[in-house]
Amino acid sequence: MTLMEFCERTSLHGWRYIFGDPSPWKYIWIAVVLGSNISAGFFIFYATSDFTRSTVVTTIHSTTVPLSEVFFPAVTVCNINQVRKSFFTELGINNDYEIINLLYEQFYSGSDSNLDPNNEMYVKSLFTSEAYVKNEFRYHSVTKKDNFDESVLKNWTMYLEKYREFIEKGAQFTRLAVQEPWGVMILQASFGNKKKNGDSTDFNPYYGTDYGICTTIKPQTAFDENLENIPYWKKVFGKINWEIKKGAEVGKENGLSMLLDAETFDYTFHLKAGEGFKIAIHHHLDQPIMSIKELDVSPGSVFQIAVTPTLLSTSESAVRRFDPKDRGCYTEGELPLKYLPDKWYRYEMSNCLFEAAYEQILEHCNCTPSFHALGYAEKPQICIGPGLTCMIRYIKGIGNYKRVGPKKENCLAACEDQTNSVSVTSSAFPNRETFVRREEFCLVIRKLIKSCDSMKSETLQKKFPKLCPSIRNIQKIAAESGMELCDNNKWVASSLGLNSTDERLLELEDELFLYAKDNLAVVNIYMKEPVVTRILRDQKIPIISFVANTGGLLGLCMGFSLVSLFEILYHALGIFRKKTMSCSAKFRSLEPGKENGQAFDPTFEFAWYSQNHQLHHRHTVKMVETNESIEEVIRIHSKERLL
Repeated sequence: MTLMEFCERTSLHGWRYIFGDPSPWKYIWIAVVLGSNISAGFFIFYATSDFTRSTVVTTIHSTTVPLSEVFFPAVTVCNINQVRKSFFTELGINNDYEIINLLYEQFYSGSDSNLDPNNEMYVKSLFTSEAYVKNEFRYHSVTKKDNFDESVLKNWTMYLEKYREFIEKGAQFTRLAVQEPWGVMILQASFGNKKKNGDSTDFNPYYGTDYGICTTIKPQTAFDENLENIPYWKKVFGKINWEIKKGAEVGKENGLSMLLDAETFDYTFHLKAGEGFKIAIHHHLDQPIMSIKELDVSPGSVFQIAVTPTLLSTSESAVRRFDPKDRGCYTEGELPLKYLPDKWYRYEMSNCLFEAAYEQILEHCNCTPSFHALGYAEKPQICIGPGLTCMIRYIKGIGNYKRVGPKKENCLAACEDQTNSVSVTSSAFPNRETFVRREEFCLVIRKLIKSCDSMKSETLQKKFPKLCPSIRNIQKIAAESGMELCDNNKWVASSLGLNSTDERLLELEDELFLYAKDNLAVVNIYMKEPVVTRILRDQKIPIISFVANTGGLLGLCMGFSLVSLFEILYHALGIFRKKTMSCSAKFRSLEPGKENGQAFDPTFEFAWYSQNHQLHHRHTVKMVETNESIEEVIRIHSKERLL
């Protein structure tokens, strides 16, 4: 096989003219073929370079994804006040401002020095007092069981002796000080057509965040009747959260509604100005970072929080082809978070940022934050005093630390995610004329009946001196008439034998209105649109596109195809076979004679193809002892063929 034969037979464009046309066209065609090959190489080089450098690109995959593909978000609610006066009253230190300031510095604002021995002994005695131990005993019982019997508190001394070392450190002080369970902050909540009173353990204010101790509500589990008997911690952190199914419905009637009571009369200390609540909307498997996601809700208002989810997805081909750094995201399990383990949390960017800051606290502050104690086994010291000062510095820097784990891997986005953007509107609440006809009126009365008979009565009456006496007067009238104050949460004054102009009735309604204006807020959280947008992260240049692009360039410049590639391989194998046979024949020609003394008489056979007659001729060449090479013999017979 010669170059001329290849050019005559190949399907590549232009090659057959190189030997078929006389000069000067021969050289023109050589230049054309050579230029086409160089152009193809140039274009393919840049196409290959672009392909190897390109990673992923994000595009809007769809703007009409149904809400059946969306999780209804979880909601975390924090009272701005994190320490109530009534708790200090219960501990018997309400008027001891020196001790109160000491507790603020040790557990809330931080300090420059540790407690001296005398103050340390006093704080330990405070934390081992009957009032404090009973509060902690109640906390552990409420969170680990689906119900609680107050009679078990008589065994508080046994509980103290069993957990004394932990109790003396005040590890749960911030949880006990913020608010009591059973319908104190959340008076009522509803999700779709399901409604729950605030005394449900689902609304316990024990969830730790970077702001403080809050309440987190996961509507899919909190309002599931089949999960009623599951204890608080198992419902908040159990595997059932991984079993929550997608699906939401549009509109306020299908959303989450909450009636909140700030109890501003019981405020004593908080790090943020103002009064009311902080709310975060987040995925149910996320640790909410309040400093990033918080919304402020003030008392005396109705807040409408419209949620617009966006789905973020990554194609399987992009996940398989690229590593996390190139694709810019992690799939679930690719980057485990030690202090937000995957049995309770998913991987997500904000979770990774929280983990990064948490690791900095453990490493540099040498203590464990009280609101998130998963690092306690490594650092068995709660962050108080100087440790708390250090912790607050890193908490304020959440978002600045982006490396986690022993290898200090960079935090990246999640390959599969749902983000929730919100829009907020508000209006005044309540209206004096309609408040008495609404369900909220009765919910407030029932809550205040308990408050007036609790440790809160002192601070409550300082701010609303007529409120508790007015409630007691109406209670007395109801008891005398054998009627309930609110039957089915409806206020009907006439059922108590009172007319609308009765001064006792008007005083009660006025006092409740003033209380509601200063303390109550209604929050409605709902899906704004019936469809959502899905953004897809995919290969910028898929492999098939690169192959098609390369094939197009080769075809454009050279007329090259897969058949052409096979042609080249075919001819290359022919040349290889020819060379092999040639070398073999030459080797045989050099073999010694046979043992009987006869001279070696080799022969060489070759075939040639006649293009004119389509005949196949075979010649046998007798080789004698001569200096002529096999190639020379082939050349002579080739000339004979041409003649």
